[in-house]
Amino acid sequence: ANRFTTSDLEFYAENEHVSIVPRFAAPALNLICGDYGPFTPQREIEVPLWLAIALKQQMKCFIRCPEWMTVESLKDIKEQEKSSEIGSLADLPFHYMEISSMILQVAADDIADVDRVRSLLEDIENLRAHKIRFGLVRT
Repeated sequence: ANRFTTSDLEFYAENEHVSIVPRFAAPALNLICGDYGPFTPQREIEVPLWLAIALKQQMKCFIRCPEWMTVESLKDIKEQEKSSEIGSLADLPFHYMEISSMILQVAADDIADVDRVRSLLEDIENLRAHKIRFGLVRT
């Protein structure tokens, strides 16, 4: 079967870059997938999501909420989903559900108004699911 599992989708999403604010100092990490750092306390830096999660779990950084994941952005996206045609979806990262799920799982304390963010993400997902179901029925 050529179906992607949730784990597969999360694996791909982990390569998306997010901003972190380190709580430690360290030289750059030279990894196969790229160079990240140097790490300076309180100086924002972009890293892959997998590295941000690993550092957050060790309490070595804060994860900055992606701009698209703020309450204001999600409200706008929800309105776009409501007002757009069945065949179109509002602009979000391809793996937005996996990215938001992983960030909320490990860094909920870094997200402003986290309950509202969760609620808006769920609303957007429901609107999209409805559009997709309705679109399939019409074809």
